Amino acid sequence: MTNGANLSVIAPWLATICPLPCDSRGGLGWGCLCFSVQPNVAMASNNNRITPVHPLDLQQAQGWTQGKLFVHDWRLPQLLLEMNRYSNTKLSIGDPSLQNIHISGVFRTNDQQTFLQLLQQGWAIRAKRVSDTRIVLLR
Repeated sequence: MTNGANLSVIAPWLATICPLPCDSRGGLGWGCLCFSVQPNVAMASNNNRITPVHPLDLQQAQGWTQGKLFVHDWRLPQLLLEMNRYSNTKLSIGDPSLQNIHISGVFRTNDQQTFLQLLQQGWAIRAKRVSDTRIVLLR
């Protein structure tokens, strides 16, 4: 892999790619990597390093097809980044004490209002609308 490219593999089969030169443009050609993928596992490469194979959470991986976001022990900033992908109104953190809150749950990606209510009920986080397209989270 070149230029810091990322590769994620999700496969219900066994795949093997043997070492051969990458294509002339520096992209992935047949055989840039050599690895095997077992059923329902994931692997990622970042900057020419392959991370250990780990079990794949199929529910989380397929959640987007159902409009759901399955999260386990995510920090609030990570969750907001993902939720912001699905809305024109962007959520941001306005209080540094919220940076290290960890959240687990299932959230509908198209229901920002319910998401904000859950944050208020579960973590005493309040939402302040500062413009038509921005909401800031505070204590």
